[in-house]
Amino acid sequence: MLGIISFLGGIVLAFVGIVLMGVIIFGEVPTGNGAFLAGAITFAVGLLYLAVAVGAWFNRPWARTVGLATAVLGLVAGVITLVTTGAIVHGIATFVFPIFLLWYLNRPKVKQAFLDQD
Repeated sequence: MLGIISFLGGIVLAFVGIVLMGVIIFGEVPTGNGAFLAGAITFAVGLLYLAVAVGAWFNRPWARTVGLATAVLGLVAGVITLVTTGAIVHGIATFVFPIFLLWYLNRPKVKQAFLDQD
């Protein structure tokens, strides 16, 4: 399940990052001091989620730890997106997945599944 969740989140965040960088334009594009930087950070976090997905699919014990760290980075990316672009929709899109992932990775059964792999 973590692999699927991380894969989908990685795709969405990478896409949001590309939009914020101005590479792909669908409608109004948020601008401001640092919109490109916010997009680059969001894109990088999306790529990290894809790495977590691969680790989870192959049952690597590091996937949960990297997932937790990436979720925290995702929250930071959300704050940067809100502050630098003022785009509430993009900021919320950046916040939703990390919050969900932090909740999911801290569930007792998920913790136990990764502890059993060590």
